[in-house]
Amino acid sequence: MTSTPIFIHYTVQPGDTLWSIARKYNIDIEILVEVNELEDADTLRIGDDLLISDY
Repeated sequence: MTSTPIFIHYTVQPGDTLWSIARKYNIDIEILVEVNELEDADTLRIGDDLLISDY
């Protein structure tokens, strides 16, 4: 039985980086980029809504 990933929504705050968000939620940056279909770190903007996955 495989479990379905659980997602939470996170709104990017001033000073956030992909690295800091990934560290805060203990996930790999690569997963954060893949789940949110980000091209690179420069696409991250204050107010963006990100999906944070538990897998």
